[in-house]
Amino acid sequence: PRQGGEGGPEIHRPNQAPCARARPLRPAGARPERQWVREVRLGAFHDRLAGSEYERFYGSPDPFDAPAPDFDNEVEMLRALRDGIASGAVLAAHDVSHVGVLVAAVEMMLASRPFTVGCDLDFSAVLDTAKPLAAQLFGEFGGILVEVDSEEWSPFESDLKKRGVPCQSIGTTNDGGPLRVETAGGAFSLTLEELTRSHEGKVAGLLG
Repeated sequence: PRQGGEGGPEIHRPNQAPCARARPLRPAGARPERQWVREVRLGAFHDRLAGSEYERFYGSPDPFDAPAPDFDNEVEMLRALRDGIASGAVLAAHDVSHVGVLVAAVEMMLASRPFTVGCDLDFSAVLDTAKPLAAQLFGEFGGILVEVDSEEWSPFESDLKKRGVPCQSIGTTNDGGPLRVETAGGAFSLTLEELTRSHEGKVAGLLG
C-alpha cells in the first residue's frame, strides 16, 4: 500500500485518494496479538444528514439543518492526530467527509489492495439508539477514522481525553478481507470482492 512520506501513514483529505494502511498485515498465525489494529472514530457521532451524499440520494428529514462546526474541538482533534502520527500510534487516517465513517472504512480497505485488509466494526455500544442510525453511520460532519496500534491505544486515548476530543473504539482490522458490521439492530457482512465490484461498477458508470 501507499505510504505518506518516509514510512509514515497517509492522511486522507477531501478530493484526494483515500489513505491506506502504513504497513501490510502479516498472516494471523505469525502475528503477535498487538498487531491487531484498533479502529477508532475521532469526533462525536451526529444525528443529521443535511448536506451529505446520503441526503442527495435518499433525502433526509432535516434538509436545511446541517450541524454547526465546533472549531475549537476540530483544532484539538487535528493536533491529537498530528501527535498520534508523530508518536507512531496512528497508522492511518481518513476523514468522514464523504459519506461518513462506514464508507471511510470501506475506502481504506479498498486502498490497501493487493493486501486483503478487512474490518470488524461493532457500533452496538457506541451509537445513540435515540438518534437516526443512518445519520450516525453516513453523516459527514466533524470526524476522522483512525487506525491505532493496539499497544499504543491507551496513551493515545489518554491524550484525546485530555484534549476533550470525543472518541469511540469501534472495532479492529482483520486480514481476511471481509467487512463485518454490527449495530444494536442487527449485523451484516460484505466480502472485499463484493465491495470492489460495487466500487468499480460505480466508477465505470460515472466515466461512461
